[in-house]
Amino acid sequence: MKDTANQSLKIIFYLLILISIGCSDGRKPWKENEYLPVYTGKDVYSEEDSVTRTVPVIDRLIHVNKETSIAHKIKILSDSVSEGYFHGLEISILKLDSASGNLVLFLELLEDDDYDGPGSLPMYQSWYDFFQGSSGGINTTIILKETFLQRFYKGEWIDAVVFYYGGKEIGEWDHIFLDGMIYRY
Repeated sequence: MKDTANQSLKIIFYLLILISIGCSDGRKPWKENEYLPVYTGKDVYSEEDSVTRTVPVIDRLIHVNKETSIAHKIKILSDSVSEGYFHGLEISILKLDSASGNLVLFLELLEDDDYDGPGSLPMYQSWYDFFQGSSGGINTTIILKETFLQRFYKGEWIDAVVFYYGGKEIGEWDHIFLDGMIYRY
């Protein structure tokens, strides 16, 4: 047990040395990096009003270089969210538009080529399945909306996001809340 503790201390010591040295050209690598949170929903019970609500919580962090463009950071987020939460279903960046004075992100949730309506694919192989049910729809809404809006990000970011599905802007649905232009603040 004592040997394990000594080995752990040695490892920590060597890591601290490596951190203090930084890169061979003198740069400190952690100063060039930042983390973008990916959100998910968590059910929280309120004693005050005896209600359970699903609230956004950070599920994990995506490591990116600070100098990476907003468009590339969004691509990194879309790929990560697609693979990590939606079985690889594509999230396509249609455009980033600043014509209105706000930087607006337009995203489309694309179905697999074999999708031919509800029930045409195995469960959770289509966006349609992620839109169903109160808790499923709310969690899908939180993952997409909060992750792309990055409300607490301190750097330059988008001001709003608009979601598309099936070639059209998402309207009002029973269980998801991704309709219209959704502002960051």
